[in-house]
Amino acid sequence: MAANTDQIVENKLYVGGLKKFSNPKTMKYWADVVDNVVLFNPEFVSQQLENARKKVQEVKNAGGEVLIIMDKQLYKDDLESLCEEQGVHYFNYKVPAGVFTNFETLKSRIKQMNELKDFIQSDDFSALTKKEKSSTQKKLKKLESIYKGVKNLKALPSLVIIVDGVYLSNFVNEVERLGLDNIIVTNSEFNRYRDEERLLMTNTNSYKSLDFVLKYILK
Repeated sequence: MAANTDQIVENKLYVGGLKKFSNPKTMKYWADVVDNVVLFNPEFVSQQLENARKKVQEVKNAGGEVLIIMDKQLYKDDLESLCEEQGVHYFNYKVPAGVFTNFETLKSRIKQMNELKDFIQSDDFSALTKKEKSSTQKKLKKLESIYKGVKNLKALPSLVIIVDGVYLSNFVNEVERLGLDNIIVTNSEFNRYRDEERLLMTNTNSYKSLDFVLKYILK
């Protein structure tokens, strides 16, 4: 059942950005401007939510891999919990540049992280000095802070969901250049035209909005 207007309003999905920063290319999704704030048409938001959920389910049902990229501290821990629960890969901290273009480099970082994790559980680690143990643990912690959400990613994902297409515009460019299937979750500042099947125009600056959107399309 599609999200209704009451849910969209209650969870603030319809609230865009300030008009002076909003891009005219997003105007078709606007319903109004109140106190210089763009308000999205709830019907568009509802349809795009449904499109995104359908695409995610199709990929998962076909055995494909879904990856979410988001670098928003207000939802960092929640994204980790949600993705772990739903079997979805994620980046939620200092997303490395060129992650898809340099996929072999990404795989080497994941391998290094997994090997360090195994090493720390081994007898060889127990034999290290206190200083060596601390150095190894710090190295693992740094790698995990960035790569733990993709520890099981073996190949390029079937679907990439980029949350905040304005802030992460470089990743939008990358997935489009490589032809990776994608969904862009973005706000009224977004500066390009896109296929509506791959766009979710919503409030990207509210915890409540992000929580509703991500749970809706992943579950």
